Amino acid sequence: MLTKLLCKLNLGHHWLLEEEPKGTFRRRCTRCGKYDHRTQTWTGHLDSGDRPPQHDSRKYY
Repeated sequence: MLTKLLCKLNLGHHWLLEEEPKGTFRRRCTRCGKYDHRTQTWTGHLDSGDRPPQHDSRKYY
């Protein structure tokens, strides 16, 4: 309940970086689904858990 209230007040979003089909990135809140309109100017640090999975086909086993 508290997390929903924080999202409505724009105080407690949990942003996840998502890659769009055209190759750009957008941030979306995992709690309420809102997209961050400031993504284009955002240059903050992301934790490794917040990054989208890498699609590297050159993995070595």
